[in-house]
Amino acid sequence: MAAQAAPAQATPARTDTSATVPAGIVPELGMRRVRWVRISVSDTGVKAEVAGIAHRFPIIRQVPLHWANTLIRSGCPFVVHDRRPAPEQG
Repeated sequence: MAAQAAPAQATPARTDTSATVPAGIVPELGMRRVRWVRISVSDTGVKAEVAGIAHRFPIIRQVPLHWANTLIRSGCPFVVHDRRPAPEQG
């Protein structure tokens, strides 16, 4: 009797982005996982926030823009929120 090969198993898609986040940033934020980055643009300036899980509860923290850039470049999902008023159309 010939040996049979084991059936191939599909690897589930990973929704946790913390594996792609640079190791030094997450502990400094006090988070276990970073879920997404939000960049807010307003008349007064630009700010970045990171949403994730800290211990057991969701949390949002303001971070420097260069940290947000590093997280986005590493593959973390992001959204840009433009709070500036829309230009007049005439």
